[in-house]
Amino acid sequence: MDASPIIARFDGLPSSVGPVRDLVTQALEVHPRRDDAVLMASEVATNAVRHTASGTPGVGFEVVIRPVDSARIRIEVHDAGGDGVPMVCRRPGDSDGLDGRGLTIVNLLADRWGHGRAPGTGTIVWFEVAG
Repeated sequence: MDASPIIARFDGLPSSVGPVRDLVTQALEVHPRRDDAVLMASEVATNAVRHTASGTPGVGFEVVIRPVDSARIRIEVHDAGGDGVPMVCRRPGDSDGLDGRGLTIVNLLADRWGHGRAPGTGTIVWFEVAG
């Protein structure tokens, strides 16, 4: 990946998560942690659609992929904001449930991750992977 960031806008629909995976796959074509990055981007994009105003028709979200340095890539999902803050869910006794694991996966796989407020009322959830 060259030094220029890749910025792409997506509709706030569940069907947009596949194109997010495709974008990250292509951008990190030879990166040794590509599969981890694709999984994490998928989880964060899904959260943007399901848990923020980005899932409202016509709103959408943005994905930014940029090199941090020669070894690390940072992927950000900029959403329209929601009622809460992104957090790792802990649901005792719900180990068979399919929901609530997105940021747990990010927490386990990312070298670093976090969130912050985007300009306006949105949220940025980001993660970094080193190669």
